[in-house]
Amino acid sequence: MADWAREHALEAVLLGHTLDDQAETFLMRLARGAGVDGLSAMADHRESEGMVWLRPLTGCGRQELRDWLARQGIGWVDDPSNDNTAFERVRMRKALEMLGIAPESFATSARNLASARQALQEIAVRTAAGAEVASGSLALPLQPFLAAPPRSAAVFWSRRCAG
Repeated sequence: MADWAREHALEAVLLGHTLDDQAETFLMRLARGAGVDGLSAMADHRESEGMVWLRPLTGCGRQELRDWLARQGIGWVDDPSNDNTAFERVRMRKALEMLGIAPESFATSARNLASARQALQEIAVRTAAGAEVASGSLALPLQPFLAAPPRSAAVFWSRRCAG
């Protein structure tokens, strides 16, 4: 998709993920044992593969979007794979229906975890202030590092290692 977008000189790609997709993604990641990073909401904006990816509909439910499209006289195409239980997302969608928990609840939890992730990242940056690199080693100021919440160190390292 990124290649196609670049070939057509697009500045950004808008994705159709909805609030329901947020909830399904949360459950998929929860089933894998994800932590704060993985359980955080799908980003509404991210840059990857030389493209800007936007998700403008993550606050809108799937049925709400379909109702709006119908009122506007705009059709849509349902991907037949959306009914194929061989796909994890479809199984999670069905699990959500069986649980009877509103997708908004999962999406809210994901957004709350995204806020927690951001706070942990800020703590990690403050904790690492004054760090020095010498002979290929990273020396962190000891007292701020010891005083920081344990998870902030993991966030610091995951960000540094990811680039």
